[in-house]
Amino acid sequence: MRIKYIYICILLLIWNAVSDRMQIHAETSSRIPALEYNLELLYKDYTLLKKVNSRLSADMNLVVVGEKIKVEVVFVNKDDIERFGFSEYGIEKDDYFGVFNNITQALVPVRQLKDLSENSLIEYIRVPPTGIPDVISEGVAVINA
Repeated sequence: MRIKYIYICILLLIWNAVSDRMQIHAETSSRIPALEYNLELLYKDYTLLKKVNSRLSADMNLVVVGEKIKVEVVFVNKDDIERFGFSEYGIEKDDYFGVFNNITQALVPVRQLKDLSENSLIEYIRVPPTGIPDVISEGVAVINA
């Protein structure tokens, strides 16, 4: 019991140190307001390297297919989705594309993330939530359910 308590304390100390450093970095760097922090890092890295950094995207558990990343685009209004020009941003209505209320899930070219986030019809762009398997099963971790 005591070891578990010490382990939790150490994890909390590490978390506080890391989150403080990330907060300082976020405050000192120029931000893209409608873009989630992980996506902003990937975009800035892409602009430097001119390609998707596979190690960075894997470390952040991002779904990357070629030069596109799977994101959720949160629109201001549900009606904006119908009149939005997805093809202008290289977004195809393929197997990754889905709509629920004012949220659209799609593969977006990384080079278009900033332009997409600056569109007035879009409120926010984020990484889709993923499940964390807490049971041992053959399929749960494989399909990321």
